[in-house]
Amino acid sequence: KAELERAAENHHRCGSTVLSMVFIPFAGLIVLASAVLGILGGAAIQVLLFLSFFTLAQFLLSVLSIQLDGKDMKLAIYAPPFVLGYKQFCDLVIIRSMFDVALKRKMTWTRAERRAPRLVSHRLIEGTERSEVRI
Repeated sequence: KAELERAAENHHRCGSTVLSMVFIPFAGLIVLASAVLGILGGAAIQVLLFLSFFTLAQFLLSVLSIQLDGKDMKLAIYAPPFVLGYKQFCDLVIIRSMFDVALKRKMTWTRAERRAPRLVSHRLIEGTERSEVRI
């Protein structure tokens, strides 16, 4: 019985992961396209009201989390781009990644690779001189 419960829990977790990784990026782009069509169709005020509401909600949630964490409140100014801009960028990256995996393309653009050696300065333990180490 415990194994069946564990299997059902893993199946549920896998399903919600697939849903969040596949459905949400496409839904976000559909919402963005609908907003653009709404603006072009004459519903600009309604679209701006919804955008303002979600931006305010994101800002207030960010302020709450910043206060709970005891960080600098100036960080809250970075909340509005999450509603319009950063979220769509992340959606596009996820969608492109899904197509790259599905089409079995070589995914070199997803790797962070250092092109040149970096110099790091640090103090020696025994002396006060600085040395340069290549990493």
